[in-house]
Amino acid sequence: MTSTTTASVGNSVRVVSNSANGALPDSITVSATGSDDNAAKARAGSGGIVSGSAADASTHSPSTTTASLGSGTDVRSLNAAGLRLLADHSTLFNSEVDSISASAVGASGATSSHSVTSTVNATLADGARVNAQQVDVDARTRALKLWLGTGPVAH
Repeated sequence: MTSTTTASVGNSVRVVSNSANGALPDSITVSATGSDDNAAKARAGSGGIVSGSAADASTHSPSTTTASLGSGTDVRSLNAAGLRLLADHSTLFNSEVDSISASAVGASGATSSHSVTSTVNATLADGARVNAQQVDVDARTRALKLWLGTGPVAH
């Protein structure tokens, strides 16, 4: 299952001062933050004169995280001292796999695999209107496999 996180300001949105002196709002932040924690554990075992066993533990983490600002016009703009547009996604993954075969003639095998596909976008539409002293646009993604026994996805 794909995880999707979106934060957006649509087209033709207007942000102006609401104070008597016309001071700009301090800042506008549009932030989309997503995270996935995936863990898999597999164990297989067999025994006898002739035996075999196999185990496979795998994770798949597709995700899309988007922070966006729509288009504007001369009279439909975002006005602030600062604008921050942030799209951020992190994926933590891990697995533990064990296969054992107790036999006179036997074999065992174990595999582990992980797939992380993360799309992260921080976008300003064509025609976006921003009046700000500081503009910060960031798109970040992180994938982290921790040692077993540490972190939130540990067994």
